[in-house]
Formats: sequence, C-alpha cells, structure tokens
Amino acid sequence: MKDVNTEQAIIDAAEKLFLDKGFVKTTTAEIAGEAGVNHAMLHYYFRTKEKLFNMLFQKKIELLSGSLLTVAGTDLPFFSKLKMFVELQFDFFTANPKLPFFLFSELRDSPERLEIFRNMMSPVFERICGQLSLLIDEEVAKGAIRPVKPMELMMNIASLNVFLFVAQPIAGIFREISQTLPQNFLGDRKAQIVNFVTNSLQIPSAQPPSVPQKKGKVKAKGKASKGNRKAKRGRFKNALTIVLTFMLSPAVFGQLSLEECRTKARDNYPKIKQYGLIEQSKDYSLENAGKAYLPQFTFSAKASYQSDVTTFPAIIPGVVSLTRDQYGVSGELNQTVWDGGRIAGEKKRIAASADVEQKQLDVELYALNEQVNRLFFGILLLEGQLEQNTLFRQELQRNYDLVASYVAHGVAGQADLNVVEAEQWNAVQSRVRIETSLKSYRDMLSAMMGSPPGHLPVLLKPEPPQRLTESINRPELYLFDAQSRLFDSQKDALRSRNLPHVGLFLQGGVSQPGLNMLDGGLSPYYIGGIRLSWNFGNLYSTKNDRLSIGARQSVIQTQRETFLFHLNLQMMQQSDEVGTIAALMKNDEKIIALRRNIRETAEIKVAGGIFSVSDLMREVIAENAALREKALHDIQWLKALYDLELSRN
Repeated sequence: MKDVNTEQAIIDAAEKLFLDKGFVKTTTAEIAGEAGVNHAMLHYYFRTKEKLFNMLFQKKIELLSGSLLTVAGTDLPFFSKLKMFVELQFDFFTANPKLPFFLFSELRDSPERLEIFRNMMSPVFERICGQLSLLIDEEVAKGAIRPVKPMELMMNIASLNVFLFVAQPIAGIFREISQTLPQNFLGDRKAQIVNFVTNSLQIPSAQPPSVPQKKGKVKAKGKASKGNRKAKRGRFKNALTIVLTFMLSPAVFGQLSLEECRTKARDNYPKIKQYGLIEQSKDYSLENAGKAYLPQFTFSAKASYQSDVTTFPAIIPGVVSLTRDQYGVSGELNQTVWDGGRIAGEKKRIAASADVEQKQLDVELYALNEQVNRLFFGILLLEGQLEQNTLFRQELQRNYDLVASYVAHGVAGQADLNVVEAEQWNAVQSRVRIETSLKSYRDMLSAMMGSPPGHLPVLLKPEPPQRLTESINRPELYLFDAQSRLFDSQKDALRSRNLPHVGLFLQGGVSQPGLNMLDGGLSPYYIGGIRLSWNFGNLYSTKNDRLSIGARQSVIQTQRETFLFHLNLQMMQQSDEVGTIAALMKNDEKIIALRRNIRETAEIKVAGGIFSVSDLMREVIAENAALREKALHDIQWLKALYDLELSRN
C-alpha cells in the first residue's frame, strides 16, 4: 500500500530539483536522496522521471485553473471578477517564481513534454475561455465594455503577469526585487497590471455605445447551435496549439543532450518496472516476517483406540476404569517472547536480498549508457561527415566550373572535365552511404528511447567534461558490497539459530480421558506457562556453514578485484586514447592549412598548363581527407572523454 506522506515527499523533492537544475540534469537518484527514500521506492511510486514530472505539473495546473474557475462562478461584478482573475494568476507566479521560465525552457527542448503539456492545458483553456466568453458577452450587451475575444484577453493577462518571472534569469530582475523591494514592487506591479487590463476594456465616454447592435449579436450567440459551440471549442484548442507551437516548437529550438538520451533510454528499458516489483516483494516479505511476533494459534483433534489400558486390581469407589477408545480436541496459543534474533535476522536477510536484486538491475541498466554513447557520438560523427561531404561537393563543383572554363578556352580537354565529374559521382555515392548509416543510427537511438523512427530531435554536441574524477563509482562495486552484506546477514542467521527460544503458551481443550484420568468421560482442561526450547542439533553444521559463507564472500572479493583490474586496464587504454587524439588534434589545423596551400598552388599550375586536372583532383581529395580527419578527431576525442567518464561513473 502506497504511503501518501512518502509520495508527497518525493513530489516536493522533485519540484525543488527540477526548478533548480532542470529536468535533464536532475537524476532519479538525486530525487530519491532529497526525499529520503531509496531508488527502488521512487520507481515503485512513479516508475519514471517523466511520470513524476507530469504528475507534478498536472497538480500545478489544477491548482491555478481551479481558482480561476471558482472566481468565474461567483456573483461578483465583472470588473471585480476580472481583478481577482488577474491577481490570482499573478500570486500563483509569485509563489512559484521559477516555474514559468522552467516550463518555457523544458517544453521548448522536448517534443514529448510539449505534447503532454498541450493535452493537459487544452481542456483547462477551453473551460476558462468558455466562462470568460459568457461574461464578456453579457457585459458587451450592456454596453459596459468594448468587444474583445476571450483568447486575446487571456493572452494579454498571461503575458503581462508572466513577463517579470520569465525575464528574471536574463536580466536579474527578480534578484533585485527580492533584495530591495519584495513587497512594494510586486504589489505595485500587480496593481498596474489590473489597471492596464481594466482600462483596456472600458469604453471611452466620447464613443456612443451601439447597444442595439451588440444585443442583437449576443442574442444570436445565445441561440448558437451545439455545432457552433463545438467549433468554438475547436478554435480555442487550435489557438492554444498555435501559441505553444510558435513559442516552444522543438522543431526550431529542440535539442537533445547526451544525458537526456541516457535517461530516456533507461526509462524506456522494459526491466525498469522491476524496481517497483522488487520493492513490493520486499515489503510483503518484511510484513510476513514481522507477523512471526503475533500470537500463533494451532488446533488439533484426535481419536484413537488402544489395545490395552491401565486397570486396577480392585474396585475403588469413585474411580472409573479407563476405556480403550480415547478422544480429544485442543487448541494451543503460543506467543514468542524472545527468539534469539531470528525474526530480526530474517528481516535483515530480506532487505539485503532485495538490495542485491536492485543493484543487479542497476548494473544492467548502466550498461545501456555505453550503447547510448556509441549511437550518440556515431550520429554526431556521421552528421559531421555529411556536412563535410556537402563542402567537398561544393569544392568539386567549383573545380568543375573552373575546368569547364579551361575547356572553353582550350587549356584543358573533355577528359579533364570527366575526371572532376567522376569525383563528383564518388562524393554522391559517399553521401548515400553516410545518409543510410545516419538514418540507421538515429532510428536505433530513437528505438532505445521509445520514440518513433524519424522523430529524433537535433543532438546537442556536449562540452568536454570539466573535470574527470579519479574515484570509481561503478554500480558493479555497489553490487559486490550488497552481496557481501547479504552473506553477513546469513552469518547473523547462523548465530541466532543456535540460541534458545523463549515463549508463552496456553493450551486448552476437551478430551477423554481428561487431565484427571481417573474421572471418566469427556472433560475440559487448560494448561498455561512459559516454554524454553533449544535446538543443539544445528551446532553440528554451524562451523561448516560459516566456512561456506566465508568462501562465497571470498569469491565476491575476488570478483571485485578482478573487475577493478580489468577496469583499470580499460581506463589506462582510454586515457592513452584521449592523449593520442589530443596530440593528433594539435596538428590538424596545420595539416589543413598546408593542404589548402598545396591545392591552391595546384589550381594555379593547372591554369598554367604545368599540372594535369588529375593532379589537381588528387590535392583536392587530400585536402578533403584532412578536413574529415579533423572532424573525426573532434568527435573521437569527445567520445573517448565520455567513455572514460562512463568507466569511472
């Protein structure tokens, strides 16, 4: 059963981190740490970071829209409602000052979240516009305000209210306000917005109101058919779509970072659901283990016939002879007082076992990062090659035009022109190969992230890591630690099973014969007391069991050392690769400059008849190869740095 307090703590922690760091840079591990829960508990409640994000801002939308709709339904005069409408929205942004800029930034860069947000807002937008439309029509009919479209009025109010908070990260406005004029400035600003909106609706006294015409229009609207109302709702939804698309369209601004690709791939991985299942299984097992402290009741019944019974040689008055058929029904209630730590040890073992399962899942999910790295940097490399291919084809076209002019002047022949044209076709074929590989890489990365093919946004080329830490925080190391703790819990269980068990018991029933065997017939009875039991049979195997657990712990330690050994070798190789590529990059610009000079000299020589066009093409191709090498080194160097970072985590 989910705990409301825990769920709210996770939501509060997520809101704080999302607003401070942004969606992409906030990890689920950070949210769990801020909320004071483990990683599996977070996945049990929300499964993915996207679901947590959506729930958080769904509640924000409901909070604001609920207040606005409540105002619209009151009996206050129109301008009083309008004043409250503006003030409520302004107060909402004042209470959540980071929210507007955060939403603009996040929705701009994510087509999925933009679509979800649009679907959230559409019904709210429609309801508010519908209420506002009725109020405006009524006031226009009275001649109290000038005609205005509800959508325009809402956009005017929202833009005036939100500007201060959207602009604060750019101009530092909010910092200045919060330090100098927190009360006066915000209060004055809110009053100015109310006055501005109110004055914009009032009719100048010099303008005669055309009341009859307005009434006629209102009356016509009042008789509008359901089809017209549906059309109006459709226009409201389309208007919202246009506004959001224009302001936040990822097709124009959207870029996807490496970290966000990793997060999406992780959240889309089918096994991510196991976090919640592991947590549920652990909760059920811990609850069952704790029930061992509850009173344990057993019921038994028996009927028997025996070949002989005790007899007396003489008849004793008041004493009945025993019968050979005997019956009994009994119940026994046992209450554990002290179990030597068995139940506590079992709980520790259950928690340790669940932790091992979670850490194993962490290791498997972490391996996805390597695949994402390969595809992400592969796409960047292919995009660079595609760009270089475009420049190369432009250079070939320039040379084609140059040689064509030579042919026209008799300096070169048709064969020379064919040489250039052949290279142009080679460049076209090369482009086809690059585009095919690029599409394949982009589709694979989209599939890993759960996006349909062809919908991958532009990838953001990452900056080099600022600092590569020397410490190693790989999830495999945490798995080894968790496995070692599981064996420690098993050692504790060995200790507790060799200790005595103390408990209270109460037994009662009806039997024939009863406790007084000399009294014939069925008779009730009860027995109560304290019981101590101590099983010494486990002592025979305790030593070997302990040695067996120790041996398995040694295996885990050996696996840890082996993992670190291979990882250090891998990181040494990666560090050397980073250094090698960096050294090559130092000479790339020099080589390109030399190749450019050689190519330009070759063009002059071709014009003078000293060089053939084939010689010129060789230099053009060499210059292009130098440019491709530079682009290749740039991406390879970045990938090597991030691979090294990934190795260390």
